[in-house]
Amino acid sequence: MARSRHNEKGSVLVEFVLGGIPVILLTLSVLQVCLCMWYYHTIEMAAAEGSRYASTKGPGCHYTTSSCAVTVAAVAARVASASAGLQPALLKVTLTSTAGSIICTPVTACYSNSATWPPASAANDSVIGVTTFYSTPVILAPFSANWIINSVTLSANSQQKLIF
Repeated sequence: MARSRHNEKGSVLVEFVLGGIPVILLTLSVLQVCLCMWYYHTIEMAAAEGSRYASTKGPGCHYTTSSCAVTVAAVAARVASASAGLQPALLKVTLTSTAGSIICTPVTACYSNSATWPPASAANDSVIGVTTFYSTPVILAPFSANWIINSVTLSANSQQKLIF
């Protein structure tokens, strides 16, 4: 029995709807996951850079004749510069040591903090840490119940022993 061609009109549109749209949504989901992975990698590197920077400038550190202690503002700026591509208004940094902790919400709030970090009361062999939190912008999640997730908070922590 021969089929006529005029009965298949509109079949391309139906095939696209059934196959093309899910592929597009899957592609968008994969791109969002890749973007979140990039966010996480960036804040992890920023936390490591901040703790590495502060650990080499600990109490009792001396390069030749001058002290090399840094301020909270310098550590916050170092973390912010290492998190290139992220919005500073969404980046939160917590500096911790045996002497206490300082929370910068957002990271730009600590740009004017002239306190020495780590504090002089931190022992030379203590461990200091930098924890970063980043609230991602709006995420499209086509296969979730809500379709749109307002934000996801990613966190990264890095601890270093004071070297000097």
